[in-house]
Amino acid sequence: MSTCRPWAAAGKFRADLLDRLAFDVVTLPPLRERAEDIELLAEHMALQMTQELKRDVFSGFTPRALQALQEYDWPGNVRELKNVVERAVYRTTDPDQAIDEIVFDPFRLALAPARRAPTAEPAGTKSVPPALPHPHRLRWPRRMALTISSITFGVSSTTC
Repeated sequence: MSTCRPWAAAGKFRADLLDRLAFDVVTLPPLRERAEDIELLAEHMALQMTQELKRDVFSGFTPRALQALQEYDWPGNVRELKNVVERAVYRTTDPDQAIDEIVFDPFRLALAPARRAPTAEPAGTKSVPPALPHPHRLRWPRRMALTISSITFGVSSTTC
């Protein structure tokens, strides 16, 4: 809202719309300052994901998982909590077991694979090259991605 006031003064934003939007402003503290809300929100989101996956049962979180959720700093706020909870529910193989494993950064393992000590290979065999990092971790600048898209698929920058 504070960035809209100068725009309204300069005629770049409708002043009447700003007044309507600013009728009643609700300020919520970040999730990390509302640890008491985390369990309730996580269970609500988990139940929604359970229904979306057409599962009959959500067995809850273990105390260890709840503690991990409450101690995390949540830089992505509620949206990050939702992603973490949905991932945990989706990865559960036994719906009758409470969720115990919470993965906050799904890319961490892909970026730091365990390394094995080199071993001698039998004659005539080839070693398998190590896996590349997860493809979603390869960040391309938007301009580069658009250029590659336009060359490969004929997509223009106005399409994206």
